[in-house]
Amino acid sequence: MSGQIPSEICQLSYLQILDLANNKLSGVIPRCIHDFTAMVMKRSLSDLYTLYGNEKLWYSYSVFSAGGFRESALVVKKGGKLEFDNILPLVTSIDLSVNSLSGEIPNELTSLSELGSLNLSGNQLTGLIPKNIGEMKQLESLDLSRNSLYGRIPRSLASISGLGYLDLSYNNLTGRIPEGTQLQSFNASSFVGNHLCGLPLTSNCSEGGIKEMNEEAAEVEWFYVLLSLGYAVGFSVACTALVLKKRWRYAYFGLIEWMWIRLTTST
Repeated sequence: MSGQIPSEICQLSYLQILDLANNKLSGVIPRCIHDFTAMVMKRSLSDLYTLYGNEKLWYSYSVFSAGGFRESALVVKKGGKLEFDNILPLVTSIDLSVNSLSGEIPNELTSLSELGSLNLSGNQLTGLIPKNIGEMKQLESLDLSRNSLYGRIPRSLASISGLGYLDLSYNNLTGRIPEGTQLQSFNASSFVGNHLCGLPLTSNCSEGGIKEMNEEAAEVEWFYVLLSLGYAVGFSVACTALVLKKRWRYAYFGLIEWMWIRLTTST
């Protein structure tokens, strides 16, 4: 299939698995993607039985078992294909990989708090990884490899405790991989092809011209450097003026003496 992903697809509010991988789709990812409410609401299997009824969950497709046919699906997840049947109603997945999608990853995507698998690899996506991607607490598999994403890895990504598969390779990401998190437990292949440093990569952040501190720390440090420099320059100018200008010197010490007299007499 070619062309753009139509915004009308967002009207499929009960959609749980969207697989448009390996096509020739172009354009941007629709921002209305947050209308996939089935990927937002937290539900249990018992809730689905109540909502749809038993006959809706177990109608015919491919897997034969005692009592009839059962629906099943193959989902690309965690770097491989997994088959789901019994818990299929709880599976949520978006796979738009290997297309020609461009533009940024829409921030609206991060509102899909119950999405389990997201694969946007092999496209032409640019921009930053959304800072609040950590709000997608149910993500088990995330693949953003082979795009043109840049900037730093958001620290919020490390807060997804259930993340079992991650691939950010072959982008233009820079800086240090967030430390003290489970991100260090992934293989180095998850981060290669970028300008990253720190574990699990072997490159030290102090080598190759990569700054050891992150942008936030650098901004704070420069603030204090400039502040100290401003105080130093101001103090030097004042002292120089007092040394060179006799009238100013007399006025300054006269003011100090007057203030001292007022202070001592008032006590």
